[in-house]
Amino acid sequence: MLAPRRHEALIYLATHSNSSNSEIADAIGISDQGQASRLLARMEDLGLIQNRNPYNHGAANAWQITRDGRRLLHALESHDERA
Repeated sequence: MLAPRRHEALIYLATHSNSSNSEIADAIGISDQGQASRLLARMEDLGLIQNRNPYNHGAANAWQITRDGRRLLHALESHDERA
């Protein structure tokens, strides 16, 4: 089982690649930017997403779903279809 916010973020990033922290937060209903940053950092640590601008200080992050993130999302969708 994947935490609901993580699941929502994966769904969003599957169709909105290179989104910033604030774009993702707005899309999934997180108003606290710190909370959004922590969520995305945990997802990155799990290998579900990656930041295309990790060393570009001052520029917005550009998050994208990884291959493992897509696999997990597909597995979750397949499970939902069978339920």
